[in-house]
Amino acid sequence: MVVVAVLCFLASVTAVGALAADRAAHGWARQLRAEATVQVRPRVDETGPTAAARAAETLAGVKGVAEAEAMDRKAAETLLRPWVGEAALPDLPLPYLVTVRLDPKAPASAPTLSRALAEAGLDATVDDHSLWRGEVERSAGVITALAGAAFLLIAAATAAVIAYATRAGMAAQAGVIETLSLNGASDGYVAGLFQRRFGGLAAKAGALGAGVAALLLALLRLIGGEGGLTPALPLAFSDLAILIACPLLAFGVALLAARFTALAKLGGRG
Repeated sequence: MVVVAVLCFLASVTAVGALAADRAAHGWARQLRAEATVQVRPRVDETGPTAAARAAETLAGVKGVAEAEAMDRKAAETLLRPWVGEAALPDLPLPYLVTVRLDPKAPASAPTLSRALAEAGLDATVDDHSLWRGEVERSAGVITALAGAAFLLIAAATAAVIAYATRAGMAAQAGVIETLSLNGASDGYVAGLFQRRFGGLAAKAGALGAGVAALLLALLRLIGGEGGLTPALPLAFSDLAILIACPLLAFGVALLAARFTALAKLGGRG
């Protein structure tokens, strides 16, 4: 029962962690899909801020763009400060950028933005973050696959533990099984006794493991505030609802493992 409870605890933490990671990855993908960045190269007869402002004005009128705003040097320095430090910022040449927020229902494509800029006589490059978005979406798929593999491994380990416990229990109760058989009990009836016994134990162990996992995850959610413990793994209290399935799954695995093991043991006895 203790081993099954530990396995169910690990399965519960893995499930919620996978949900949180998948939510984060898809959230990042949605943010990348809703934004674009434009690097503007000023002409000889105009300044960088002027060119960026003209590009923002041009893009704001494009269908599928919700908002376009030229990024000033102060905002760019704020983004770079954690990476390059304070000392290097004053002398660092920074590109002139325009941040574009796209209409989530019908976002403008990168070719559309580039064409509008070219028609306005602007030398600019549009980055719609498609490369990064693809990487993030692939990461979400890998996370989902790893979570599924983890569940399969934990379920297999749980079944192996229950099968071993069933064989040990039958060996310890060999006299009782023999007495039941002599009194006309069928193999199916004897297997059902072990099935109910280990199914009940597994359900209790699953409830214990899921309960401890729920307390731990709820504590992490409370400590982390609105976004959870970390933005990389945004936990939600609704995630804890899936833990209800843990004792049910443990019960089902125990029923199958105990029944097949008991029937195989009884069948090989004669």
